[in-house]
Amino acid sequence: MIPATRRPFARMAALLTLPALLSACAGSGGNPARVALDADRGAADSEIRILLPTQPDADSFPFPRNAGEALVFAQFYETLTELGPDGRARPALADSWKSDSEGRVWTFTLRHPARFWNGRPMEAADVAAAWQWTRKQAGRRGLALPIDLARPAARLRFPEANLLVIEFDEPRPDLPEQLAAACFAVSAGGRRFRWRLGTGPCRPESFIQAVSVGVVCLPHAGHPRPARWRRLEFGLKAVDAMPVLGSSGADALLLSDPLLENYLLRRSDLRLVEMPAELRFGLLLPPGQSLGASRWRPALEQDLRNGYLRHSAAEPLADVDTGAWAGYGAWRGSAVIRYDVANAVAGELASRIAALATLPDRWDSGNDGFPRLLVRPLNAVELDRYLAAALAGRRTDPLLLALWSGGASPAAVDGRYLPLARTRTGLAVHESVGGLELGGDGVLRLDRLGRLPSRSRP
Repeated sequence: MIPATRRPFARMAALLTLPALLSACAGSGGNPARVALDADRGAADSEIRILLPTQPDADSFPFPRNAGEALVFAQFYETLTELGPDGRARPALADSWKSDSEGRVWTFTLRHPARFWNGRPMEAADVAAAWQWTRKQAGRRGLALPIDLARPAARLRFPEANLLVIEFDEPRPDLPEQLAAACFAVSAGGRRFRWRLGTGPCRPESFIQAVSVGVVCLPHAGHPRPARWRRLEFGLKAVDAMPVLGSSGADALLLSDPLLENYLLRRSDLRLVEMPAELRFGLLLPPGQSLGASRWRPALEQDLRNGYLRHSAAEPLADVDTGAWAGYGAWRGSAVIRYDVANAVAGELASRIAALATLPDRWDSGNDGFPRLLVRPLNAVELDRYLAAALAGRRTDPLLLALWSGGASPAAVDGRYLPLARTRTGLAVHESVGGLELGGDGVLRLDRLGRLPSRSRP
């Protein structure tokens, strides 16, 4: 990681003063105004290619495991509302909403028309079915949603096809803001579907066939604002190879390596847009266990600030109470910290915690009670199973998790989850491409991308 005072993202302040960068454009179909990054400059019918660090997995939806999946899912799926720059809800799939005087009963009027990729109209019952499916996925993965929309916590009714009524026993004055969380994106499934059907302006070229390498996207013709480009490809960056951006390579690159980011931004033909969404990393322990965070956490935070993690633009999370983590714990001998094998930052954090937690303290040189820690990777399926087993008390080893901010959290709520760090990524875009937008909630929108006519490839 590059120290905060030197990180390339600090240059965004200068970029944001460019005349074309902060123009506003009105959304169609009742959608809110969006802050645009030269949104109207890109030519239609372009073919665009964006490189991602890892392969997006359709099975991760609606809980992305990395910045690439979060970027792809944001183009495919929509929530009822989205957050504006002021943190207030704005229309998305819902054109409008209202509540009773107490904020217990909410009525959402859905956008018309709203259609899934296969042309089927989306109705209020589809929203309820999607949320029920999401709740099951969260339970299977050992996660808790920001708000429970299942009975008896909430009661959903559909008096008309485009009306969704949600009734709570207690007031929910911030419900529209809570429903903007990405985990409440509306989708529909099917037996043969590889991707859940969405309603966004972009769609996979095939939502039936399995994805092998990368993801090819097409405009969703049934959207009130379909993508302008003809074809968008999310390709994979070759491992340990310098990416080529420009006339002979890709048009944009999602950056996860701060060293590569610092190198690329020396080029005058590239610009960087920081992804405001982030991954948050935390350590989950089984009941009654502790790793003595008061011993190793200060050193880990200092390492993060100094940029000692090679692959990470990670930063420590501030103001976390570690009082419940002060003890040595019950381990004698060895324990294993499990982590996601596809997440390089998680691997580095796990290794650093293992090293720091096993170092004897200078005041405890004669104490042999501290654990000896090892690290072991898990694939996506193993990670979900391990988390569910840990929360059920069937596992006794710590688990390092990476979760997207604003979405689900671990189902454990009794102090066993210690937040550690967060990461942010950026999208490096070649000067030959225009039409990049930031939604009102700060999420990157790619449906306006296009090749600039004056700088088209030969």
